[in-house]
Amino acid sequence: MRRASCAVPRRSRSTGPPGCVCRACPAFIVLICLYKFGDSMVATLVGPFMRDAGLSKEMIALMKARVGSVASLAGAALGGWYAFRAGRRRALLVCGLLQTASLLCYVAAALGVGGIGMLWAGSVAEHLFGGMATGGALHPDDGRVPIRSTPARTTRCSPARSSSPWGSPTSPGP
Repeated sequence: MRRASCAVPRRSRSTGPPGCVCRACPAFIVLICLYKFGDSMVATLVGPFMRDAGLSKEMIALMKARVGSVASLAGAALGGWYAFRAGRRRALLVCGLLQTASLLCYVAAALGVGGIGMLWAGSVAEHLFGGMATGGALHPDDGRVPIRSTPARTTRCSPARSSSPWGSPTSPGP
């Protein structure tokens, strides 16, 4: 069984997790944990804030679950693309700042500016930029070093074998 590896070629012993060859991996893992910790702290307070603002549970569910999920998926795709183009470090910085700025919509709504439209904008922006930050942080390749978990090799496939667990139509099966 082959272990997962980082994008840095093996040079020396590391202090990282098993299979990791770069010294920056432990710091990067801590960064991601702290990065997402702040995000989750804010996310737990948004629901009660919306409830206090007078929104029904159905409206909050629509904002956070349905529209928020779509925005998060779109943001993860955009964040991965941006990390590929600009590099992981820059993507983390830009997307993290955008995510933090999106929380200003909730501050404006708390001050009475914009009403329900500002809450919608805050919810969509928070999920979109949060997804971008996650997609940028967890993007496996920053566009410079390709990562391959298994070595490339060619294999032969006989007509009697199939990738199906049940074998080919002519073989007896498992």
